[in-house]
Amino acid sequence: MIRSILIIDDSSFQRKFLKNALRENFSLFEAEGPDEAFEILKDTQIDLVIVDNILKDTNGYKFTEALRNDRSHGHLPVIMNSARDNPHDVKRGFEAGINAYVFKPVDSGRLRSIIADLEIDEKQRRKEKILVIDDSKMIRSILRRAFLAAGAEVIEAQNGKIGAERAATEKPDIITCDVEMPVMNGFEAVEKIRQNTELSDVPIYMVTTNIDEEFKKKAFSLGVTQYITKPFDPTKITEYMLSKLDTAYKNLNKAVILVVDDSPMEVHIIKHLLTTNGYTVRTAQSGVLAMEALDSAKFDLIISDYYMPDMDGVSLVKKIKADARFAGLPTMLLSASSESDITRKGFAAGFDEYLRKPFNEEEFLARVTKLLP
Repeated sequence: MIRSILIIDDSSFQRKFLKNALRENFSLFEAEGPDEAFEILKDTQIDLVIVDNILKDTNGYKFTEALRNDRSHGHLPVIMNSARDNPHDVKRGFEAGINAYVFKPVDSGRLRSIIADLEIDEKQRRKEKILVIDDSKMIRSILRRAFLAAGAEVIEAQNGKIGAERAATEKPDIITCDVEMPVMNGFEAVEKIRQNTELSDVPIYMVTTNIDEEFKKKAFSLGVTQYITKPFDPTKITEYMLSKLDTAYKNLNKAVILVVDDSPMEVHIIKHLLTTNGYTVRTAQSGVLAMEALDSAKFDLIISDYYMPDMDGVSLVKKIKADARFAGLPTMLLSASSESDITRKGFAAGFDEYLRKPFNEEEFLARVTKLLP
């Protein structure tokens, strides 16, 4: 609930006008500029900021950008109050991170209505905390606006070193990370983040202009969840990331699946697809390691590649089917090969399902659902 409001305006007349319009319903604080405003924020519980777009020696846009980068107060809703109705100024305000834009002279009823809407938005805020790591202020701003519009809290970092540090202290629910950055690049940042056991399962989306396949392979081997190339549609990307979290929250632990593949990239792709659809996933890099995993845990489904060192997929499923402990355990074979003989060998060995790579995500999930009890 919004109880206290900070009014920032270098005009005493405008501050008095706003105070007269709001004093019956709210506790009000006032500042002439950003420095005084941040001092008030340090010592006072503020629920909403109303800022003029033009201030002495600065402006409301810069203040809002600074506020959004403040770890303690970056979540506060901001209303920009302006005598300018130029679309460019309005757009600039929302790009800086404001929640609403009102024109002077302000209608008090309209202003209270906007505050009421912001209260509703606050109640509907998501619980997720998003960390955006990118040296481009523009990209950080684009992603920040999209995540804020979806109701999530956003933290920013301008390089990998700061990003890894903030990941450790803030424990975000989603991390987006660029590759090429000063001080510490994205690969180094991801490696550092994954070393923290508390962050081992946090989805990391690498957002970059680099389309090199070797970069992708390295990213997946380090623990990146998905690789997204720029340019992108920020609204669609943020909705996708948050929807995957929603699905995982709703369906967590509905089944435990063992994925067996010697390719780190393939493992990450399959694991991401399954975990974001609510499944608990364990992995093994060979048939031998898969048998060790089966000896120590219970699984509802085995998904295995065909070609692997030490023990291939067909040899693995033969061992599984020959062991009475695993009677009825469903298995799926995956292979990039177009050889029809592999399909025959797979079904002859006892696989319940076969799918050729690369596969359609919806078809893959439909077959997984079909195999599970």
